[in-house]
Amino acid sequence: MWNSLRRRRSYLPHILAVVMLAALLAWIVTAVWWDAGRAWAVLLTNFLFLSSLSAGLVVWPAIVVVSRGRWMGSTQRTALAGVVLLPVCVLILLVLILGSRHWAPWLGRPLPNSWWLNARFLFTRDVLLLVTFSGLAWRFAWAMKSGRQVKKLAAWLIVTYAIVFSVLGIDLGMALDPHWYSQAFGVYFFISGLYIAMAAWLFMTAVADETATSGQLGDQANLLIAFSMLTAYVMYSQLLPIWYENMPHEARYLVPRMSDVTHWPVISAILLAVVYLGPLVLLLPRRAKRNARYAGSVAALVLVGMWVERWWLVMPSLDEPLGFGPSEIAGTLALAAGGLLFVCWARRTSHESQPQSV
Repeated sequence: MWNSLRRRRSYLPHILAVVMLAALLAWIVTAVWWDAGRAWAVLLTNFLFLSSLSAGLVVWPAIVVVSRGRWMGSTQRTALAGVVLLPVCVLILLVLILGSRHWAPWLGRPLPNSWWLNARFLFTRDVLLLVTFSGLAWRFAWAMKSGRQVKKLAAWLIVTYAIVFSVLGIDLGMALDPHWYSQAFGVYFFISGLYIAMAAWLFMTAVADETATSGQLGDQANLLIAFSMLTAYVMYSQLLPIWYENMPHEARYLVPRMSDVTHWPVISAILLAVVYLGPLVLLLPRRAKRNARYAGSVAALVLVGMWVERWWLVMPSLDEPLGFGPSEIAGTLALAAGGLLFVCWARRTSHESQPQSV
């Protein structure tokens, strides 16, 4: 099956374009005539997922460079292809700002932290931060493809990523419940973004990079395991104080996700099994890490699980009931197909010149 996909990949961009346009039209219909609040919440979910994926894909080669790793080889090109998704993420953020009245519960409400949740201040800083990171990421990707020395630039890119995506997580994730706050949420958001990106990198390497070696697959699988445990640890560090302090303004985050009345505990249990503990169990054998089909399948499972995790972060905070309807199907298909289409285009344009390994 996987070899067949490789032979027919020339048709893939056309199929993805048709799927993306049809799904985008269906999402617009749901946003206008079906359930506007849920449709915009789905768009926010997909933005949080896609922006983390695209930014993390560019940051991972920077991490390898700063760590003096020399194992990337051709997989470097695969990761840097994620840079073409960043302008799309900026565009989606601008669209979200236009529909903020549907998903931003803090708009127009007197709150103790109104100075931070001021709409003009919040949206301006988020756009500027994302644009700044995107510009730095493009510069880094171009330097990597040119074979230049990029260690200082790579270090700046990593630091910028941590700052930008901490703020985005706080502004667009934690602020969905303006009465709840956590000092660990920003850290969790950018760490889990690297986890999403590593799963995407492993999946793309396993499916589309014929020159990748078993050793490279094994290195990526080990990083996937490491960041699954790190993501789980940061989430546990966030939830443990909420549990033992048992304060109403903190426990309000857990109530909709753990109460049997809302049915969200089912999703919480699935995330624990698949996202936080799954890679440790599924990729533990050395042979499993080096098998392209198996490792790619596990990476795909993690990607689906992390999309559900972003959905799980957004929907209960907006008091949306558990369900997977037309808004979720249309919005996710549109953004997933669009993201894959841009990655395919980037890989095709960069295929002519093999980047030098750093």
